[in-house]
Amino acid sequence: MKNIVFMRASEEWQRAGAYSVRIQGMNCRYHISLRDEFDGHDGDGTLYIVALDDGYPVATCRLYEITNDTASLGRGGGAPGVQGSGARQQGGRRGGGLDRRAWL
Repeated sequence: MKNIVFMRASEEWQRAGAYSVRIQGMNCRYHISLRDEFDGHDGDGTLYIVALDDGYPVATCRLYEITNDTASLGRGGGAPGVQGSGARQQGGRRGGGLDRRAWL
């Protein structure tokens, strides 16, 4: 892990990063079909968070707004080789103090 940056995927190239991580992590590694990995919660209005390591997507999750003050994470995953690397801990430290409006 060199330089982890977390972003809300709002542009197509950013969403492509989320899809790339999910395809690498679930389709290729665990042989889960694309039809099963991408469901009715994936689409134009879906909110994703993508972790970039030196500009390359390494982790992602979907973000669901529950109420005006709360959100939930779903369908998270990491690219092969990322587990145990410390990205999750970095995300927890960086994300903990952020205003949820920055992500929704």
